Amino acid sequence: MKPDGLIRVARKAIQANEPLLIHSEPGVGKTSIIALAAQEEEHDLVVSTPGLDDPTKPGGMPWISPDQKSARFVPYGEVSQLLNCDRPTVWFLDDLGQAPNATQASYMHWILSREVNGMKLPHHVKIMSATNGRGQRAGVNGVIEPFKGRVTILKLEACLRCWTNWALGANVEPEVIQFLNFFEELFHDFQPTADLTNSPSPRGWEGVSRWYSRDLDPEDEEETYAGRVGQGAAGQFANFLKVYRELDNPDAILVDPEHARIPTEPSAMAATSVALSRRASPTNFDRIVTYAQRVAKEMSEDFAVLLIKDCQRQCPEVKSTFGYTKLIQSDLGQQWVA
Repeated sequence: MKPDGLIRVARKAIQANEPLLIHSEPGVGKTSIIALAAQEEEHDLVVSTPGLDDPTKPGGMPWISPDQKSARFVPYGEVSQLLNCDRPTVWFLDDLGQAPNATQASYMHWILSREVNGMKLPHHVKIMSATNGRGQRAGVNGVIEPFKGRVTILKLEACLRCWTNWALGANVEPEVIQFLNFFEELFHDFQPTADLTNSPSPRGWEGVSRWYSRDLDPEDEEETYAGRVGQGAAGQFANFLKVYRELDNPDAILVDPEHARIPTEPSAMAATSVALSRRASPTNFDRIVTYAQRVAKEMSEDFAVLLIKDCQRQCPEVKSTFGYTKLIQSDLGQQWVA
């Protein structure tokens, strides 16, 4: 299932109090999707990591009464927090498959009856879980059958389109976004290995973006990026940056869109489009339209349309501008604004 579809299903699951188990290769975004679904449903998020827990933790700690004639179980950690919360909350069991079978069984009882050792989970607490698969060198031995039988199991697939839509609003550097849209095969190429290397993944490219924003010395870039996505992908990204750095300043394009240079290289034009769309606003959209119309005539209609669509996605308010009206009345008509 693609990320956007999984978010929709996760929101429905939260509404209906139906537990999910999401699985995927490492670095695809399982945790982020649950966090986003919880946020959109106005639920708090509490994360447990069963792989680090003792099997007794979900059921609480035995506590002997002062007269030593009776005992009860006292919750602690996240369980105590959840039993006493008064707001709608998602309880997310992350990396479930790394937990021993006994620990998985302990958490399973919360899903089965929502009550363990006399402690009852409030109705407004919803349980979701995630795991990597076996054979992915993620320390996963599997998920026990009784747990699987009590949840809906969904597989998350990497999707560049969904990631791009997210990245445009998440301060991911435009150079990274456009590089991946040109080299889609490098977006996610998970290769489990015992060697101390990483392979390309959505999480890895987000890490590359953070490094890029720190203005590394060019001599250090490729090796540093390789630490997140592997040598091959990092080398291609470094070559892409050499082209990108020859581009005109996007702020200069907005100052003089009628005379600003239009790139001849597709990769350079794509990077320029993303940089402009990140700056789009109702006050400068008329200038972006002027530049886009020049791009359509002098370079490529496809890139011009891509620029306008990215602007609409980044800043829907541009639809109220005079420039938007001009687009509708232009030769390309609805293609610009679809």
